[in-house]
Amino acid sequence: MVLNKAGLYIVDPDRKGAASSKPKDARDNESKKAYYTRKYMEIHAARSKKEQKE
Repeated sequence: MVLNKAGLYIVDPDRKGAASSKPKDARDNESKKAYYTRKYMEIHAARSKKEQKE
């Protein structure tokens, strides 16, 4: 953390505990809700494909 001339702290977004606005692998025009929905569907699609093969 660095103190600038205005008296405000500059915080590194990669710092542990820093809240990010969206996950790093999210698409540019994708909301958090859409991101987590897409990830959920990817996980469950992979599981169902695995179960179908067996």
